[in-house]
Amino acid sequence: MIINKASGQIHYPLEDYTTDTIQLKEFVAKKVVGYKTESATFFVSYQEYLYEHHRIWKIYNENMKGSHTIGQEIIYEVLDSTYKILIDKVSTQDTINFTHNTFDRVGLTYIMDFGRLIDSSKCAVFDLKNSRQYLIVRQRGIYMKEFDDGWKGRKYFFPGMNKEFFEGVDAIY
Repeated sequence: MIINKASGQIHYPLEDYTTDTIQLKEFVAKKVVGYKTESATFFVSYQEYLYEHHRIWKIYNENMKGSHTIGQEIIYEVLDSTYKILIDKVSTQDTINFTHNTFDRVGLTYIMDFGRLIDSSKCAVFDLKNSRQYLIVRQRGIYMKEFDDGWKGRKYFFPGMNKEFFEGVDAIY
């Protein structure tokens, strides 16, 4: 299971972790999606973003055919409208921009696992000052409060910063 969340939500202090540094490579794509969070902006390949967005849209689209809650309908409307933006604007724009707030306000976490893209150097990351960051500090670790109350994942930091700009959750116990 992979769940991703923005910094600013529940924080788990890592008790047992390793720290390493990732050197991002030059990111090149003909069409890109910019995804702004409260702590960073990610630029990813349009095709890769479209694939992930469509996968989630398809799940909600199938749910709309049967009984569903109002909450599911609201989430579907956001996914459907942003999916239409992706399809409609690709012919006229090289960059399509979204903010995490669009998805967060209806309870959606990230559409993409940006941590996976950072780990494989398949994205560009900019800080809040709009400066491209090539060096990323990653902590991989685990937090266990009790036997069945824990977290395992990755936290990503800009060098010299104490607050993570992204967190990838690999497991919740």
